[in-house]
Amino acid sequence: MPFIAPIADQWTNRTYLEIAEDAETKFLEMRDTEYRGRKVKQLTVVVSHLDVVTKKPTRTKSSYFFDPMRGWVCAGWTHDIGSGTRYLESHHEYEGEGEYPPLKVIEVGERDRQDSKYYEFRWRIEFTRFERLGGKLDESEFRLSAFGLPEPVGVEWERPVRWYLWLMLAGVVCLVAGGVFYWLSRRRAGGTN
Repeated sequence: MPFIAPIADQWTNRTYLEIAEDAETKFLEMRDTEYRGRKVKQLTVVVSHLDVVTKKPTRTKSSYFFDPMRGWVCAGWTHDIGSGTRYLESHHEYEGEGEYPPLKVIEVGERDRQDSKYYEFRWRIEFTRFERLGGKLDESEFRLSAFGLPEPVGVEWERPVRWYLWLMLAGVVCLVAGGVFYWLSRRRAGGTN
C-alpha cells in the first residue's frame, strides 16, 4: 500500500522542499524518535512564514516527523506557536485498505489569551481527505441536493439530456438515412431500364 501523505505544511502553506530551500529556515536538529508508534526521523526547524491570523511575517519552531519506511513522507508535524502554551499538531492515518485508501488527518491544538483578540481555546479536528487522481470532478457531488438538502429558491441546475432521447435521435437519423439510400437505389435501378 503506498503512503500518500501531504507534501506540504498546511500551517505555513509551503512545501517541505520550499521550507528546506528557504535561506531564513534555521535547522535545529535531526534525530531518531518514535511518533505515533512508528520509528521516524524528527526534523526540528525554525520556519519563516505569514501568520494565518494576522497575515504578518512570523517565525515558528516546528518539528516534522518523516517516516523512512514509507518513502520519507511526513507522517505529522507539531508547531510551537509563540509562547509555550500555544501549540498545534497534525498527523496522518489511513482508514481502510486498498490501493489509495482515504487519508485521515487529525489536528489537535490549543491557544491561550495573548491579547484582547485571542482567548483560550482547545480543539480537535478529525477529517478524512480523499485523494483524487486525474479525471474531472463531478460538480453534482458538491450541490446541496447531494447531501439531502433542498437547493435555494431560484437555483436551477442544468440537467443532462436523458440517454434514451439520444437513442431515439440516433434511431430517427438511421431511419432517415435508410430511407434516403433506399430512394437513391430505387431511382438508380429505375433509371437504367
